[in-house]
Amino acid sequence: MFDSKIFKNIERNRELEAVIFADMEENAGVFKPHIHWKSVDDKFRSSTEESLSSMLDDYIGSEGLKQINYHQKKLYDELFKYLDNLELSKYLNSDSISADYGSVMDINLINAFIPSEEKQNLKICEVGGGYGRLAKIFTDYYKKSVKYVLVDSVPVSIMFSYQYLTSVCDPNIKIGFYYNGDEFDLDKYDIYIVPSWHFERINKNKYDVAINIESMQEMNYDEIKRFLTIFNNCVKADGIIYLSNSKEYVYKGVWPYPDNWDCLFRNNTPRSWTRKHPAEIFRKSSGSFRNKEKLFDFYSDIEKLFEMTFDGNSTQYLSRKELENKSLELENNSNNLYKLIEEKEKLIEEKEKLIEEKEKECNTIYQSKSWKIAKTIRNIKLRVLGK
Repeated sequence: MFDSKIFKNIERNRELEAVIFADMEENAGVFKPHIHWKSVDDKFRSSTEESLSSMLDDYIGSEGLKQINYHQKKLYDELFKYLDNLELSKYLNSDSISADYGSVMDINLINAFIPSEEKQNLKICEVGGGYGRLAKIFTDYYKKSVKYVLVDSVPVSIMFSYQYLTSVCDPNIKIGFYYNGDEFDLDKYDIYIVPSWHFERINKNKYDVAINIESMQEMNYDEIKRFLTIFNNCVKADGIIYLSNSKEYVYKGVWPYPDNWDCLFRNNTPRSWTRKHPAEIFRKSSGSFRNKEKLFDFYSDIEKLFEMTFDGNSTQYLSRKELENKSLELENNSNNLYKLIEEKEKLIEEKEKLIEEKEKECNTIYQSKSWKIAKTIRNIKLRVLGK
């Protein structure tokens, strides 16, 4: 799984980066990176950073880079009891980060909805795959039985995905690259990396699975619609579309899913960091499923109203800000409780000291009175004896 040493050794190729950027400026048009990734790309191009490790916070996120916390691990472990047919969770250990658990979940969810007869010859297209993390996991597991196409709009991502995958993949995995002049032929290559602005023009394949994880959430309505349309065009009939994005980040309205997509699965997962952050699995079908989609939206609205009326204890549906506020509130309550406990302990100590002093005082008085009584008795005895 995650190994920080590997990323330090994946070196930046400035010459290749410049070629991709120039091609984007000339040909990308509407496929130029959206605002967030444009700023990331611009910042990196002007930086002195020379390895992939400097980009991990942008690709995986600060939360994804952390070692998984107890609560999230418990949720994933419970999920993997029912969803780990590939038995990949056994590779997770104390060094695994949150993103490792997420990737194991992604590949298992996708695998669960692929017909068994198709798993021997899979064609997968992923948009916004970053440095190629999921492509590496799929080819590690499925070996030569998967053909994986990475489509991206960010020059630095296109450059690093090629640098990373050629460094870490099994030597038997053949990697084709648009900027090497390699023909886009999946009979020749197991992985092919292509910029989004050239994909539709040169793609002749129909895919079993299309994937987008955590990047459409950073797009506006038009960008989301554009890539959903690309998925609809390139996925074969009865193919699978897998999406995992927050619906409360950049674009917060109703997503423009094609009417012929039949939703098979939609649910929040342990990765969810907003109320509406589902993993979704669709099957590309014939006919229209618009009414079914409206039903999903209806129940989503009901769920929101329910949460507004009844403040439940499930952290799965809280926004990151709400979680931070609740965490701060709990921390303040804990600190106040500790202060009260400390004050109580001090009072108990003071009480014990007072009791001890009182006992000493009583003993002193008792001893003094006893001595006086003893002296009086002695005097009486002496008088009786006539002494």
